Amino acid sequence: MPTDRRPSVFEGTMLLMLCMLLLTVLPGVAESTIWAALVGETLAVLLPVLIFLRAERADLRIALRLHPVPVWGLAVSAVAGAAMWVPATTMASAVAYLYSLGGRMPPTQLPPLATPVDLVKSLLVVGALVAFAEESLFRGFLYRAYEPAGGPAAVVLTALFFAFFHPSALSFIPALFSGLIAGWLSFRFNSLWAAVAAHFANNTTALVTGYVLGESAEAVVTLKELGSLFLTSVGALALLAACLWLAGRSGSAGRPAGAGAGTGAAVKEQLRLTFSRWPARVVLFLFLLNATLEILYVVGFFKVTG
Repeated sequence: MPTDRRPSVFEGTMLLMLCMLLLTVLPGVAESTIWAALVGETLAVLLPVLIFLRAERADLRIALRLHPVPVWGLAVSAVAGAAMWVPATTMASAVAYLYSLGGRMPPTQLPPLATPVDLVKSLLVVGALVAFAEESLFRGFLYRAYEPAGGPAAVVLTALFFAFFHPSALSFIPALFSGLIAGWLSFRFNSLWAAVAAHFANNTTALVTGYVLGESAEAVVTLKELGSLFLTSVGALALLAACLWLAGRSGSAGRPAGAGAGTGAAVKEQLRLTFSRWPARVVLFLFLLNATLEILYVVGFFKVTG
């Protein structure tokens, strides 16, 4: 019989650590190809979550918070996801500009989309699969582990680990920002599907924009272009704020009974408890190692051959 047992924080960070290690060691996953993304997200992210929940005989609807969301809620989440791409890209572009001053840029995560077929394949993998796999891990499994601390605390903590999951100084701040937005939508609508809709819309906006412009979000920009991006971000943030306000009026956010601690106090206490265990320390180490290697590459300390 399916159970509704909540995973512990230790189990949550243990699974996250396993996923990060698998993404590091699986052959070919580090390559910038759409097939590597397909293999990596399936074998190293989605499959471990499903295997754990299957072993625990968990009710997937409860364990991953697969509660229904009204159509208007999915639409609001999708618009928010598309809107948040603009400021997130501006943040990434600002870091990319600083990187360019160091002389080199790290390799892009995905190759350019040269044909409509490339775009469709990327929308299916990077848009749909990545959104569902990563949200199942963060706003599903890991959120459930932190939920007793209160919904807002769970939003902040899962966003932080979502940023660690993207082991790059270039993507840390955009990932943290995006994780907060996806987490808040998921919290307000009390469903993973809201976060999936936002994540899918964000990735789709990035892919379509990259296809039309013929460049990635990490492309180096000039100071003038960066200024234009900041101005564009103002409008996008206004739209995003309107979406979050609408989500806040949904009235369907669920808080576990007894979770009355303030967000700041809850986050501080949960971080202390989390990083007192070795899985979370390994997660932090993997992030710092990859981010340091990236920066050393940018400043020319070593070269990547192959």
